[in-house]
Amino acid sequence: MKKHLLLAVVFTIHLLQFNAFAKNFNNERLLCTPTITTGTITPNTICAGTIISVPYSLTDCVDPGNVFTVELSNALGSFAAPTIIGSITGTATSGVIQAIIPPATTFGAGYRIRVVSSSPFTIGTDNGTDIVLLPKPNATYTINNNSQCFNGNSFNFTNTSTGSITGYSWNLGDGISTVNTSIINYSYAAQGVYNVKLIATGTNGCKDSITQTV
Repeated sequence: MKKHLLLAVVFTIHLLQFNAFAKNFNNERLLCTPTITTGTITPNTICAGTIISVPYSLTDCVDPGNVFTVELSNALGSFAAPTIIGSITGTATSGVIQAIIPPATTFGAGYRIRVVSSSPFTIGTDNGTDIVLLPKPNATYTINNNSQCFNGNSFNFTNTSTGSITGYSWNLGDGISTVNTSIINYSYAAQGVYNVKLIATGTNGCKDSITQTV
């Protein structure tokens, strides 16, 4: 009885080892056991809201339908509760994934980024160096009335941006622009639809913008 049990255990172990390296009739691996390496992120000082390129490479393979996900750590480099900032479906053994730093990300000098695969679930290395993320201002403005008759039109644009801001620039949509003005009273010289854009620049150089139509 014990001899038969021992043989069954040995057979099971050998069967598992065989399956781990099994191939189908096309000589393709049935099981993937990848190792994922996240590449260098440049630059390593980034404004919140910025689109970044995240390179990765892997050994072995991933399964069809796999999703690569880009994760952002907290400001101390911990991935205990990572933020997903990008993803791509694919099986390529190397590539670049486009990701975006969330606009509301707070300042920190110890952020890290890593790539994770879904099938099989595999956590890649992080990018290897600390990333500095800078907060950006929040550009906003109000309009007294964005739909007016041409005769006697008088638009009032009031800057209500928040954050640590060093300057503003306006584009009124008709070729007229101005800088560092919080309140603009303006009358358009021709009928039409105009896109009014405000750009706010933070003291750290990060920018945010907003466009509204009148």
